Amino acid sequence: MDRYSKLKVDFDYYSRGMHDGNDFFLEINNGNGWLLAEDWITGTDFENNRFSEATVQILSADIYPSVPTFNPTIKLRFRCDAKDNDTRIYIDDITIWGYSY
Repeated sequence: MDRYSKLKVDFDYYSRGMHDGNDFFLEINNGNGWLLAEDWITGTDFENNRFSEATVQILSADIYPSVPTFNPTIKLRFRCDAKDNDTRIYIDDITIWGYSY
């Protein structure tokens, strides 16, 4: 992905047992540690027991101002920081596009 300056991530998700204020994240690592790309908060951005869709656009310049394009070892991850062990977020149908500008 080193020739891309923008990434677009589409995915579907379903949550169960997440309390208001619990959230999950999409994080990015361009070789310098994990940074937040986007987060979704229960009760604000979504509700439990519903299928939802999301699209995230990530510009390299927004995440790494001195780096015009993503490096070839870029990593993306989803992470949930809910407090209970019975909390679930299911993520499916992930599509990632890269764009050069």
